[in-house]
Amino acid sequence: MKKITYTILCAILMIILLVNIFSSLGSSFLGFRVYRIGSGSMEPTLKVNSFVLIKKSDKYEIDDIVTYKKNNEYITHRIIEINNNEIIAKGDANNTADDPINKNTIVGKVIFNLNVINFINY
Repeated sequence: MKKITYTILCAILMIILLVNIFSSLGSSFLGFRVYRIGSGSMEPTLKVNSFVLIKKSDKYEIDDIVTYKKNNEYITHRIIEINNNEIIAKGDANNTADDPINKNTIVGKVIFNLNVINFINY
């Protein structure tokens, strides 16, 4: 059983590595991008140094976790309010909401989360 788990983990990590290479080149791989979580603003949902797989969507809803670009920085937070094209997001661990953003600044929503540290400690 451990060998199967290890094989699956290696395959997932290889896919993440390939997607991450494409993402770092400014492009996506089949519409997907990978980002590393750099802060604790989304704890406990997303751990620091975990990876998230992002997919562009035409529709975003309250409670979706999205990655958006603001001032050349990528931020991954949860949508808490939607007003037409204006979205307000907030980190789960933050006390205050982010400044409003336009929907077109959203890179995509989180469809998969991989906490590598948990797999290594397995």
